[in-house]
Amino acid sequence: MRNLSMATLALMFTNLSFADARFTERQHQQFTKIQNTAFVKCIVNKGGTKQDIRFKSNRSTDKAFITEYQIDETDISFIYDIERDRLLTKMNGFYYKNEVEKEKDDNGYVYYQVSSLTQSALLQNLDCQLMLGRETFQKIVEDQVHINVHPHRGYDPAGETVELTQQLLNDPSMDQVILLEYQGRSEPDLKEFLTGEDRDFKLGYEGFPVIDLIVPEEASLKVAPTGRTPFDYDLEKLEVFYTGGTHNYCMWNSSMRLIDALVAKKDNRELTINYIKEGIVVQAAGILGSRWRSPIGTSRSDRKFGNSLAKVFSQMSEKRKQKYHSAYLASMRIHLQQQKLNMFSKVTINYTGDEFAQSIEVEGTGSGEYTLNINYIE
Repeated sequence: MRNLSMATLALMFTNLSFADARFTERQHQQFTKIQNTAFVKCIVNKGGTKQDIRFKSNRSTDKAFITEYQIDETDISFIYDIERDRLLTKMNGFYYKNEVEKEKDDNGYVYYQVSSLTQSALLQNLDCQLMLGRETFQKIVEDQVHINVHPHRGYDPAGETVELTQQLLNDPSMDQVILLEYQGRSEPDLKEFLTGEDRDFKLGYEGFPVIDLIVPEEASLKVAPTGRTPFDYDLEKLEVFYTGGTHNYCMWNSSMRLIDALVAKKDNRELTINYIKEGIVVQAAGILGSRWRSPIGTSRSDRKFGNSLAKVFSQMSEKRKQKYHSAYLASMRIHLQQQKLNMFSKVTINYTGDEFAQSIEVEGTGSGEYTLNINYIE
């Protein structure tokens, strides 16, 4: 019996080692695939009317990359001419030149804001960013999806999220999406990046070994620094289960992308986001900013016995829990008011956390009523 137990144990660790190696290989393939790619991410961000914007395709040649959208009945293409180092917009047979402004956030990630010089009302209603080494939209087709955010030891050194994450990965009824972090935080030259001449900017994951997960082949792997991969779905009701790290930064960013997708399509849709506390980790600071009045962060004493959301909340006083949840809810309201106001007439947010429950209504200038449910579950 003892020999059988040892053999079983050895086989289990062999399987985990193989799974870890396979997952690492798939990550490497994903980084390699997008190493020298770019696409333009656009949302309808201004104006008083709602427009139906749909991502169509992203492709590249030796001389250019092209991102295509359809807005209402109009086809729009963004074309970056590598030789001339310029970004053009093509609409109704006309070309418009764009300004590209480099921006850098507090974490060292570089973003490129696209500003059209045209006076076209349609283009003026777009807010676009040039994304380097990123993925295009993640399409969700099932009415339930598990999203695991940045599964590496840098965020989860003790492997606190492994058990629950694996349970959800084993559920064949769900869409499975894994968001990958990268370490390339230098400031690449746009032309050199796209031609592969920028030797200093390499996407990679080598500094943080992955946690021990057996990832199904059908799971989608997306490179998403700080969790900012955009989503797309056509379902009237969608339920999302989050695991991974970190709840108060990367997962927050990903949640905002889901909220963007909620109000982008049909009216009267419902989105439910479930944060599984034992399968999620937090970090010390997280989302900061005076506009939220109180930071969505944690203290060292909160993380004394672990950095899972469940353990952190168990150490928090009721007052600190109220502050944390109030800030998280307020950030969602502010995101809708500052970036999506023309996309809805009303969004009802039902938020239920530890010793905290509140429902608020956010009024917009567009059409359609939406429901957003936020739940913290065991």
